[in-house]
Amino acid sequence: LRINGEKLEELLSERAVQFRAIQRRLLTRFKDKTPAPLQHLDTLLDGTYKQVIALADAVEENQDNLFQSFTKLRSATHLVILLIGLWQKLSPDQVAILEAAFLPLQQDTQELGWEETVDAAISHLLKTCLSKSSKEQALNLSSQLNIPKDTSRLKKHITLLCDRLAKGGRLCLSTDAAAPQTMVMPGK
Repeated sequence: LRINGEKLEELLSERAVQFRAIQRRLLTRFKDKTPAPLQHLDTLLDGTYKQVIALADAVEENQDNLFQSFTKLRSATHLVILLIGLWQKLSPDQVAILEAAFLPLQQDTQELGWEETVDAAISHLLKTCLSKSSKEQALNLSSQLNIPKDTSRLKKHITLLCDRLAKGGRLCLSTDAAAPQTMVMPGK
């Protein structure tokens, strides 16, 4: 939807430029003291106007679809976070870290989408608190966020996150993330 939205906005921009150019030519013809024939510029203006209106409607419809898709994605993501939290018996703080990684945006936009922000957040978690060695922690995330071609990289990172949680990895923001955590049993 985001790629389609970019294409529609680009097409709308082209048609708007064309519309303004035709308008200028028509205005110069009407202002002339000896008017030349219109040479179907009025028909061309009308057709371009209809195209601009249709493209504007398509852009608006695409934005509505993008919003609906993001709402569905947000709901499904909440469910995944809840399932991971119950599966690994995560504390509220750990669930909050997971929510921050999986739900970084309030709204999906053309410039910055859910896929790239979540991929960057999960990559950061994998390289910091869920890293296997101190070497991985030293790696720095400095790549620019771009629209991914497909979701295979994101799927791989989510799978790695779940695998590391299953192997006993814990989500924490402190520097001693690799240190084993002691469990305190109530009543003992």
